[in-house]
This record gives sequence, C-alpha cells and structure tokens, in this order.
Amino acid sequence: MEKKNSSKTDNESLKAYFEEIKKTTLLTFEEELDLSKRIEKVMLLHDRN
Repeated sequence: MEKKNSSKTDNESLKAYFEEIKKTTLLTFEEELDLSKRIEKVMLLHDRN
C-alpha cells in the first residue's frame, strides 16, 4: 500500500515539474549559438591561466 502512495506522489511531482517547465521558453538557434560561443570563449580564457 505504501508503495502505491509513493507512486502517486511521484506522479504528482512530475506533473508539477512539467507544468513549471512548460512556462520556460526555449532558446532560438541564434541564442543557443551565441551562448555556446560565449561559453567556449570563457573556457579558452580559463585554460590559458
């Protein structure tokens, strides 16, 4: 019986999680490309030190 309640709680948690992430917009291709270039630049600068 306890396992069934745990499963229900897990399902409710997942449902709440998915409801929250639906509110988040995804990056456009250009935004993703810009972000990756910025990350790469920081990583290269960090490796030099």
